[in-house]
Amino acid sequence: MATTDAEPRFVDTNVLVYANQFGSAHHAAATVLLRQTQVAGAALWISGQVLREYLAAVTRSQVLLPPCQCQSHSSACDSSRNAFG
Repeated sequence: MATTDAEPRFVDTNVLVYANQFGSAHHAAATVLLRQTQVAGAALWISGQVLREYLAAVTRSQVLLPPCQCQSHSSACDSSRNAFG
């Protein structure tokens, strides 16, 4: 991703969770937010703590959404770490 003078943005755990939970009411908003940031050329930052929180959130049993498979989200974390720096 090419960066511009746009301010870098730190990606919160909730944004990642909602962007990857297709059944969530917040899925579309999270996806749009990430896409707009990418199109604006802003650098996306993420921390190891956010990745740990993300894995914990998407793999635990939830009332509204079933837990996801850890393997697929482990790969998503690797991709996020590479994409967001």
